[in-house]
Amino acid sequence: MRKNLLLLIIAVLLSMASIYAQGRTLDPCEEERNAVNDAKYTLDYVYAPNVRNAIEPAVNGIEAEVWGAFRGYFGKPYVPPTTLIDSVKGIRWALEAMWGDFNPYPFNNEELQILYDNCGIYLNGYEDLQEKEIALAECEDPCYHERKAAKDAEYAIDYVYASDVRNAIEPALNDPKKISIAYWDQFNTYPRPENSLLDSVNSHILTIEHWVSNLPDHPNESNLLILKELCIVYLSGVEDLQNKERALKECEDENGMSIHEIGNGLGSVTVYPNPTSGELRIESGKWKIKSVAIFDLYGRMQNVKFSIENRLDISHLPAGIYFVRISTEAGEVIKKVFKE
Repeated sequence: MRKNLLLLIIAVLLSMASIYAQGRTLDPCEEERNAVNDAKYTLDYVYAPNVRNAIEPAVNGIEAEVWGAFRGYFGKPYVPPTTLIDSVKGIRWALEAMWGDFNPYPFNNEELQILYDNCGIYLNGYEDLQEKEIALAECEDPCYHERKAAKDAEYAIDYVYASDVRNAIEPALNDPKKISIAYWDQFNTYPRPENSLLDSVNSHILTIEHWVSNLPDHPNESNLLILKELCIVYLSGVEDLQNKERALKECEDENGMSIHEIGNGLGSVTVYPNPTSGELRIESGKWKIKSVAIFDLYGRMQNVKFSIENRLDISHLPAGIYFVRISTEAGEVIKKVFKE
């Protein structure tokens, strides 16, 4: 009886050891996770006390000079931060400004040098921690880079390109009647309120392209040229965002279809061969194709023939990147093609 009990205890212990070992091997990011924890410990308990000990005696008595240099360097007053890392960055930037454009100041150079050196050590440790956290994020999320790139590109579109285009649209488009006429000549319909800035920019740049070519008496030519250039920059940025979002989507979805296409059931629409040197074929699945148009990178509609066999002859077009706009019963989809 005792022998059986002993064997049972040994079996349980071996099983627990096996489970523990498996549990350890189930974490493929263990090395990166440990590195992050070690770096955080070093930052919190090694670098941080040294920086704190250096800040008080070094900045004591020269706060006005430090904050004055910060305002001169950044054009805004220094706001006491909530974290030590913000404080270190702010003070170091101020010191660099003081030692540069705002020299000389009545401060203790030796103490400031100590502070500057300690700030450098601390910031280097912080950068090292960021690198380790990126490695951990990559280990846990195979789409980390694509996700970050998409987020960065979206920010640029919303806060860099978009604001420039919005600022140019109002003064440039001060003749709605002529805009409508040019739009009608281009699309055989009048412009309607757009759902998004991108749609608006697309409409305006195509209209302006037609306007410049066919209506030389339009007003504010310089403003319209500025708007056109900004629209091109904006659309290039949107294209870049779409590429990054597509890379992320492909990482998450092996079909690589956009959410918009899936939502409209247009994921089955394909254009091939791509790249091509002459003819494009369009497969639309169950959807009937209503119209097809092709544009170059500048939004100019190209003169091409679309056959009843759903074929598009672009052999006469110069080599480059083009966009095929396919209108179906379910909606529109745009495909990028490469002409060799």
